[in-house]
Amino acid sequence: MKENNTQKIVGIDIGGTTIKANLVHNKQSISRIELSTNADKSVDSILNPLFEQINAKWKGSFELAGVGVPGYIDTHTGIIKLINNIPAFSGFNLKQRMEQELGVPVKIENDANCFIMGEYYFSEASKLRDVIGITLGTGVGGGVIINKKVYSGMNSGAGEFGMIPYLDKNFEWYLGSNFFQHHYGKSGKEICSYADKGDKSAREAFHLYGTYLGDLLSILMYAYSPEAFILGGSIANAYKHFYPGIVESLEKYPVDLNRNSLQIFPASVKNAGMMGAAALWL
Repeated sequence: MKENNTQKIVGIDIGGTTIKANLVHNKQSISRIELSTNADKSVDSILNPLFEQINAKWKGSFELAGVGVPGYIDTHTGIIKLINNIPAFSGFNLKQRMEQELGVPVKIENDANCFIMGEYYFSEASKLRDVIGITLGTGVGGGVIINKKVYSGMNSGAGEFGMIPYLDKNFEWYLGSNFFQHHYGKSGKEICSYADKGDKSAREAFHLYGTYLGDLLSILMYAYSPEAFILGGSIANAYKHFYPGIVESLEKYPVDLNRNSLQIFPASVKNAGMMGAAALWL
């Protein structure tokens, strides 16, 4: 068999709203498709349109497939154990069905893990061995790369960083997008626009946000001691505004040797979920 990085791989990102797929060759996306998920419909209503488009566009031209899907997953069997936003998938063996329809080996993984794999394998971070990715959006999650491979944990449950208790609530309360609405009565996007214009209070808001994020990074450094963090999600667009707060918070981390070597990257890979699903084979 050829090395996986020379094979053509279909990467599929199944979300609650859309399904995206791309054809990857030599670490490059060479073609893609996108369609609505129909998340409240049956398994066939969700998957058959996807199979039709893949077969019409790429049949016979790929050798492997990877799939990212939200929820708790047995990655060995491909059974989705728990999922909230696509009810018909609960208890469903997605890997088996995919392999039957596509006729190639398929790997299944949690979508947040696929996100970090996409950001890791298709960026400069791929030169490193141990990296943690954090998604900052409505929720706060992420993924862990150990020795160049994703660490999923039991039923792909690793990386739920937002659920770690923090102050009087948890990190998701202080780092999710609702933080800005709760504390300032405006969306993070609105406050970012003010910060871009030099508004002092807006910049202070993001600085405080950065100190909270720095506290999370410190905890993860104690647990994993990664070489780098990759920060993605919609809030990461304000990276330049909250980064100084991260630096301030990390000054409290007592191991200078590791702190001074730590790298922090904003997310940079387009369609990281799809690319990461393909990277399950790399």
